[in-house]
Amino acid sequence: MNQDALIGAALLFLISIAVRIIPAFTRIRLSEQRSEEIKTILPIAVLINLMLYCVVSEASHHQSAALIGFGVLAVLILLRRVNLLLMVALASAAYLSVR
Repeated sequence: MNQDALIGAALLFLISIAVRIIPAFTRIRLSEQRSEEIKTILPIAVLINLMLYCVVSEASHHQSAALIGFGVLAVLILLRRVNLLLMVALASAAYLSVR
């Protein structure tokens, strides 16, 4: 496993801990409106951060494949009709088919 893959895995692990595990053990008192805003915005923000990290790391190695793969992912995200796991699978398939 190369260094970029290790950094990506570590980043995903840390984000998962911050988003899923820490909130399970701590209670932050928020208003109902603020809590709903966080539930709506946080998953999107995490996805955007991970996507940008992937774009930067992959575009430096395989520019055309990365452009097509992430383009497919962006279109699917904008459509909002496809399950997240299926989005990633389709974008990965597009990436690998060009690479």
